[in-house]
Amino acid sequence: MVSQPGALESFLRSFAGTPVWFLPFQGVGAVRRFASIRAVARFTTALVAAYHGDLGAVTVGGALLHVWHDHP
Repeated sequence: MVSQPGALESFLRSFAGTPVWFLPFQGVGAVRRFASIRAVARFTTALVAAYHGDLGAVTVGGALLHVWHDHP
């Protein structure tokens, strides 16, 4: 069972820890000036998108094949 003080402590820890994840974004404006970094970021984004797109297609395709194969 969750107590009210325990829930409040969990919320406060989460609230205090969240800004730590956003601190690196403070320097993004300075990095935007470099064309090479933008090119690497675009390539990396395309690579990650292709990976997740392929993973999704394989997952959905495998699930559909499994359903069609087991269906009488």
